[in-house]
Amino acid sequence: MRASIILIHLIVILLILPYVSHASTIDLDNLGIDASRSEIIIVSHDQNVLNDAIDMGYAGAFDSVQAAIDHAFSGTTIFIDSGTYEPFVIGGIQSGLTITGLNPLIESAAGWGFVAQIYDSIDITLDSLKIAHSDTASYFGTMLYISCSSEITVTNCEFYGPGEAGIQLLSSEDITITGNRLHDITYTGIKINMWQVDSTGYPYLVSDLDIRGNYFYDIPLAIEGYTADTDSLDYFRNNYMYDPDEGPVDAEPFDLHDIDPTLLLALTTIVSHDPEVIAAAEELGVNKVYANLREAVEYAEPAESIVVCPGVYQSFDIPSYVFGIEILGYDAEVVSSNSLEPVIEILNTSQIWLEGLNVYHAVDGVCQGGCIHICGSRQVTITGCDIHGSGVFGIWIDMSADIDITNNLIHDCTYAGLQLENADWFCSSDIWRINRILVEGNYFYRNAINLEDRWGDEWQVVSFRKNNYFEEPEWIN
Repeated sequence: MRASIILIHLIVILLILPYVSHASTIDLDNLGIDASRSEIIIVSHDQNVLNDAIDMGYAGAFDSVQAAIDHAFSGTTIFIDSGTYEPFVIGGIQSGLTITGLNPLIESAAGWGFVAQIYDSIDITLDSLKIAHSDTASYFGTMLYISCSSEITVTNCEFYGPGEAGIQLLSSEDITITGNRLHDITYTGIKINMWQVDSTGYPYLVSDLDIRGNYFYDIPLAIEGYTADTDSLDYFRNNYMYDPDEGPVDAEPFDLHDIDPTLLLALTTIVSHDPEVIAAAEELGVNKVYANLREAVEYAEPAESIVVCPGVYQSFDIPSYVFGIEILGYDAEVVSSNSLEPVIEILNTSQIWLEGLNVYHAVDGVCQGGCIHICGSRQVTITGCDIHGSGVFGIWIDMSADIDITNNLIHDCTYAGLQLENADWFCSSDIWRINRILVEGNYFYRNAINLEDRWGDEWQVVSFRKNNYFEEPEWIN
């Protein structure tokens, strides 16, 4: 008799246990959403939650996010229970969709591809999601990829894990990214591309961006790429470069007033990620202010000085239509994760001055791209820079003339610290050979070789002074 009573008790416990755990995961009576149940789809791994959702008149109930998206209609809100879920895709002219929940984790173990993707869609909101790569060896994946879409809002989400970007944008407009955390990503928080073109060959640019109130930390770059918005500060503002749980790191702030006042009088452009520096620049009446170094160079005018404030910035090119400028770095790093391309390329232009930049590739292993490539150009000076990393060349000079390389650190390059060559078909046709190259006062160390020439007769065209050094300077440490 006693055994029968115990058995009955056990059966009762097993029957009610799912409902006890169900009550602690999600409150279907109070989701905090301003929508009727007929407009809400529930996603959960708890079958009891799904059964109750159907009984209570919700629009649908599924155990995967993708299934809910496939059954959604315009005006639907998908509410996801806590837990870990498979990647999803929103596409095919979907519109009027909100995905939110109890901070569910959307995770991919693949070392490439997208965890979440939105394409060809209008009016999509992602709110309070965690989107991550779990493959620790991944360098090519993106957490959220948005392409050919408009009226997209991403808010209160968290993006992390190894990969190329937290959020990648392509050929889209009216994008709002606010109040998110982007951290522990291999390369950049937000990457902006413009690969697609219309029938005339004109690229579809990303435009009408609003990127504010986000936290970027433990990440090389906050943002990189081209947009149709000419001033980065119109869309990249009031963001923070620290973990909100730990607060800002105490550091002596960069002060624009520390810049040589004679330079400041002629200054036209400031590049900085720091809102306080940006505010100070505006108070000083600086004409142009950017958060993106690539855009500052893209829109530079002759005789313009670009002061790059402390921070890490994306790689950039100086094309033929940009000339007569100087770029002055103050503890500024210029970095690329593309192992096939230069970090800085100076192509078919003249009168360029680079000073005080830390230039390198942020990749493991061997690169095929150099750190700085000067091609078909005249009157270029590189001085006081730290040029290093896994770049195959530190500085590669091709079919250029009147080039001064002075007082730089050039080190840890896969092959040559300095390469001189007459070979590149992309160079300007009016310069047929290397000529008048000054190499003076530089430190070359830990390169496979320090100087290689592929045109011959180097001493007639290059002044490689005796006061270059071939070991790491003692003052480095």
